[in-house]
Amino acid sequence: MAIQQMLLGGGAAPYPDVDSLFRTYTFTGNEYTETVQMLNNEAGSGYTSGDGAAVWHFMRNANQDPYYFDTYNVAGELLIPEGQGAEYSGWSNSFMGWDSNKHNFYLGNNTGWSSNGGSYGGWIFRKYKKFMDFGEFTKTSSGAQTFSHNLDATPYFLMVKRLSSTTYTGYNEWMGWIGSEGSGKYLEMNAASAYQNASSGVWDDTNPTSSQFTLGSTWDTGNYKYWIWPQYGEHITVGYYNGNSGTKTIYTSSDGTGSTQWKPQAVAIRVINGGGNWIWMDTKRGLSTSGSEQAKFMNSNSRDTADRIDLTATGFKAYASGGSDANSSGGKYMYMAIREE
Repeated sequence: MAIQQMLLGGGAAPYPDVDSLFRTYTFTGNEYTETVQMLNNEAGSGYTSGDGAAVWHFMRNANQDPYYFDTYNVAGELLIPEGQGAEYSGWSNSFMGWDSNKHNFYLGNNTGWSSNGGSYGGWIFRKYKKFMDFGEFTKTSSGAQTFSHNLDATPYFLMVKRLSSTTYTGYNEWMGWIGSEGSGKYLEMNAASAYQNASSGVWDDTNPTSSQFTLGSTWDTGNYKYWIWPQYGEHITVGYYNGNSGTKTIYTSSDGTGSTQWKPQAVAIRVINGGGNWIWMDTKRGLSTSGSEQAKFMNSNSRDTADRIDLTATGFKAYASGGSDANSSGGKYMYMAIREE
């Protein structure tokens, strides 16, 4: 596949292909350790293997919790996206760690990971400027505190999760900040609830910038993880749309203009002004065919086959017939779309 010729500056290497930044995978478990090939390096990009990749993993043919781990995690460490719990450790037959250059990760034969006969899938995001950034940090102050990130772009979606014990006075959900709502609201990504009004103690009345984000006094001291995405990038669009009673057409592009529109390979949607599921769909597992596998819920252990969206050459269409999780009159929806090629 040809490298997208978007230069980052005079003399800089071309921007990587989408295949180097994002990939979906599927496999069938065999009761032994599975090795899933990690993303390749992009020649001349300046990226090295250890810079980071984040994995969202789930079972396809049974209702099991989704799981999360990344290159900060060692064997046995993981998070459950639908839960409020602290980071787990010691799950030796689940996530079994990375190889030395972090090209491969290994999954044990625990149910939900790679047990015999099970069908599995997941998404891999690579940490890269103007695509996605994640990291870990420690809040040391009981008041507001500002932290740096490396997205190198104005963010649209920020998510924060406490890794320490959850017996404390602040939030322990997967807390989301969304550009359309700003510092006045937050969304619990692990729940099916609508956005909540944020006191000044949540985001300290401060929106993230291209280099920093702020947590207010509501957040207790301790260890945290963050994820952050831009509104536009060469291979990603994050935004919102207002639902209707029929079919909603959403355009995806690298900069919000018609000249850079593209077809997605993966779409995640979350209704934000009402209760609903955080649904993830991709072409690897099958999409927009009646009765085929469609959506994995990242806020529960469920999945279903409802026909919620169709992909187009310039984005996707969301159907009211698929239910309120993707399109209903009066609904407001955040979405994330990843480019096909």
